[in-house]
Formats: sequence, C-alpha cells, structure tokens
Amino acid sequence: MKLKVKAVFDDLKENVRREVDEVFETSVARFKELEKKLPGFVEKVEEKEDK
Repeated sequence: MKLKVKAVFDDLKENVRREVDEVFETSVARFKELEKKLPGFVEKVEEKEDK
C-alpha cells in the first residue's frame, strides 16, 4: 500500500525523515502503527489499477 505524508516526521523504523506530500510504499500493519502513534500524519493513496 502507498501512503502520502501530511505532516513531517522522522520515520525511526526506516531511518528517514518523511516530508510533506512524500509518497512511500509500506505494509498495512505499518500504516496502522503510524496511525496509532501519529494520527493524521499519513493518508492512504488510492492506487489505480493498470489495464
């Protein structure tokens, strides 16, 4: 799944700084973890299906 950053934060698990509007790939479990610890900092990106 892809996430879009809404507020700058230091991603300690990936050892990077996530900037606003950055899009990155992650797991559903990681998304849930980020939402719990940093609510509102990331949002899901709707992925379009290739045809």
